[in-house]
Amino acid sequence: MFESRAALLLTLMEITMSKVIVPTVGRVVHYYPPRGAAYFADAPLCAFVASVIHERCVNLFIVTPNGNYVANPPTGIRMLQPVDIEEMDGSELQEGGYCRWMDYQVGQAAKTEELQEQLNEAADQAETPNPPAAEAATDVKADDGESVDAPADKSKTKKPAKPSKPKPEPAK
Repeated sequence: MFESRAALLLTLMEITMSKVIVPTVGRVVHYYPPRGAAYFADAPLCAFVASVIHERCVNLFIVTPNGNYVANPPTGIRMLQPVDIEEMDGSELQEGGYCRWMDYQVGQAAKTEELQEQLNEAADQAETPNPPAAEAATDVKADDGESVDAPADKSKTKKPAKPSKPKPEPAK
């Protein structure tokens, strides 16, 4: 089916690219520490992206439940994308050692993607040339009685100048 491993990887990347949220420095994510970590918690920890290695690997500034930071956080933390989570079973997620986007961020990204698709469709429709509309013409008689074509669009015709009002004479 695929000629090489590279072709397979490119195909998989194309399939998942639309569901990848690109991490940037300063974004907030949920961090799930590995079981047994000194700062392990049942709920995700707040973390900030400190540096981006690539879209699925980041370094984090991690905040513990009591508001302190983790002094020597692990580096090269796996960044799970929405499409990755859909494909995983629950046991893999329970092991921890990864970060992921908050549900709100995933929802916002979906709304943004939907809006971008609508804008692209509108732009495509705007670029499609419409056949030129035939200018409607009306039959107008010239002073000498011959017919002439005049444009129906009144913005293209000159309006006659308004007659000026006579100035009142000064009282004597």
